Amino acid sequence: MGEANVSPFSDCGLRWCLQQLDKEEFHTFKELLMGSASGLVPGSFPWMEVAGADAQHLAFLLHEHCRALVVWSMAMDIFLEMNLPVLSQKAKEEMEKCSLAEILQDFTPPKTDQGTSMGQPSGQGGDKENYKHHVKKRFATVLGVHHSFKTFAADCPQMQMLSGAFAPDQQGFRPLTVVLHGTPGVGKSALARRILLHWARGELYPGVFSYVFFLDARDIPWRRRSSFTELISREWPDSEVPVANIMSQPDRLLFVVDGFDDLDVASENADLNVCDNWTEKRPVADLMCSLLKKALLPESSLIVTVRDESLEKLCSMLVSPRYLFIEGISMEKRIQVFLKHVKNEDQKTQVLHSVLDNHVLIDRCQVSVTWWLLCRALELQTSSGKGLPPTCQVLTGLYVTFVVHQLAPRDGPGCCLSPDERVVLKGLCRMAVQGMWARKFVFYSDDLGIHGLTEPELSVLFHKYILLRDSQGERCFTFLHPSLQEFYAALYYVLEGLEAEWEPHALCIENSKSLKELKQVSFNVHVLQMKRFLFGFMNKEVVRALEDLLGCPMALVVRRVLLQWVSLLGQQAATTSPLDFLDSFYCLFETQDEEFVRLALSGFREVRLTVNRPMDLNVSSFCLQHCRRLREIQMDVREIFPEDEATEAWPVVPQGLQTKPLVIEWWENLCSVLSTHPSLQQLDLAGSILSEWAMRTLCVKLRQPTCKIQKLIFKGTQITLGLPHLWKTLIVNHNIKHLNLDNIHLQEEDIGVLHEALKHPHCLLESLR
Repeated sequence: MGEANVSPFSDCGLRWCLQQLDKEEFHTFKELLMGSASGLVPGSFPWMEVAGADAQHLAFLLHEHCRALVVWSMAMDIFLEMNLPVLSQKAKEEMEKCSLAEILQDFTPPKTDQGTSMGQPSGQGGDKENYKHHVKKRFATVLGVHHSFKTFAADCPQMQMLSGAFAPDQQGFRPLTVVLHGTPGVGKSALARRILLHWARGELYPGVFSYVFFLDARDIPWRRRSSFTELISREWPDSEVPVANIMSQPDRLLFVVDGFDDLDVASENADLNVCDNWTEKRPVADLMCSLLKKALLPESSLIVTVRDESLEKLCSMLVSPRYLFIEGISMEKRIQVFLKHVKNEDQKTQVLHSVLDNHVLIDRCQVSVTWWLLCRALELQTSSGKGLPPTCQVLTGLYVTFVVHQLAPRDGPGCCLSPDERVVLKGLCRMAVQGMWARKFVFYSDDLGIHGLTEPELSVLFHKYILLRDSQGERCFTFLHPSLQEFYAALYYVLEGLEAEWEPHALCIENSKSLKELKQVSFNVHVLQMKRFLFGFMNKEVVRALEDLLGCPMALVVRRVLLQWVSLLGQQAATTSPLDFLDSFYCLFETQDEEFVRLALSGFREVRLTVNRPMDLNVSSFCLQHCRRLREIQMDVREIFPEDEATEAWPVVPQGLQTKPLVIEWWENLCSVLSTHPSLQQLDLAGSILSEWAMRTLCVKLRQPTCKIQKLIFKGTQITLGLPHLWKTLIVNHNIKHLNLDNIHLQEEDIGVLHEALKHPHCLLESLR
């Protein structure tokens, strides 16, 4: 063992990782280990024992014969190759901990005989270097020791953009605020921490900023009164803070504010409580608001991370910011992994295009955690070899598949949760839902007791990839991804129905404020997906899966609440916005339950929709088919159609798996509503953008004998190429009495053809505008 130069480490963490693998995965791990590690382990390593070793013995062998850094590096790569990102991340964190001692040794300035650092300047220069050493120590674990800034920047376009984020543009404008925005979990916080580390190493903004401070919204004491100098002193490595030196050049200060969404600031009252004195004690929320609005230290620079849904609120507080969008996993990579997870060759094309044309799913896959979660769910759903269930089109069906698989006891097939485990699950869901309404996504140990959770129970949830500990000292924890918190929050309302004496919650119809609060869901972006999950729980297949997990029947008490919420929109159609109509349609689509949808939409007489994305079309057609008493449709269709039907859906899809865009099928389904709803009398497509083939498809449905449309409105619509199809329709459909072509430029040829159509004896048009 001497030749290995082994540094001792505990095998407990490795043993735990290996025990998370099922039998097939563990076999794959050993095969990959033997195939890739021969050059990394000492010659004395007992390879003959690996094949028959269990998790405990394999961990022991690696512990006894290999250096910790090598073991965790191999494990990280193998787990990544096996597409197990959570275990790979765990291995990466352990590897970085092992290398931290080496890093800290490099960071410690050598001492002279007199006890002072060699070459260490005194005064302000020494303060700067000491602070940089502190930053390196604190943020070293966010980056592997072998990842230089140059290497990382080559793999991360956002870091390349950040390098020049504060540089003047062509007009000479130099921003003092840079906003990093993107979807939840895409890596904004990790990028913010990398900024600190690369600055301290002299690789980012060299000579631009003397000090860079990290202000984590999770860790800021909101309820305290403080001065701004006291706030940043929390980031200083010792008690003696050189405030005068730090503040002497405010233009050389950079503050990285991570997590604007978690800041307790009210933008509407921001101007009333601004503070411009960094020594004055004020509520911390006022200080942060003043910093963002440039009332406090206006010459300093800011980098702020924010989720897309909170971007508008942040924008109202900032002065001339520059925006950088943080992108996730590339489309090519997402496609490769989806194909890898679908084992059935006959299903690959269907699965691939069901996901690619569904922005609700494909956008989630920009984030590695949800990408892995959805891939795992699709793999489980398609493993039977049967046709794809309808629930694979919606997040609820996929999340239920994943969650049931994670929570179900491994003792045997058909095993359900025990009564005690159901209590733990409800406590978890209660914590999730209260967090959602309070916009709280980070939890602390104090939250456990409030919701009846204990540390051992929490440990089980970590192992099941439900909760994650904070990587910076384990002071707090979060759900694996915010969308999982949304899922468990919605599940809470379902679990309430299992109680013998169920107390109506705020969502219940009997509660005096329930309708008002439920209506507010439409205006609170952060709970929109929670509401959609709640609708998804109305699906019969989903209910069956949850009943199998819980071991008892589910009484969906909340069902009538959801039905009444949708029906209220139909009753108030005149004051309901297109956004609310579309949101309610997405909720109903999530159910994939035609009976539920018909019941919810039975009172709808008119709808107004704005269709911005292909999936909006699919969702709308699904719901409109069940509006049996519909009289009017007003729809603004944006530029979602390909130029012609021969266009390939996704050029990045491998040859052999290409198909026509699903939007073609979805548009045809929507247009079919015109000939299947005898009560439908008016179609308003004002302002829409329709290609020639889209107009042709529309007019084919308008010519069906069962189409009873009397009024067509094309005001300001871009349909020039499709006008010949419309002229023919006026002759065939005798029910059309009114046509509006306002703000449409007609060519001389079109005017002549229209004139001929109007003279035709079968054309019964009464008014033309």
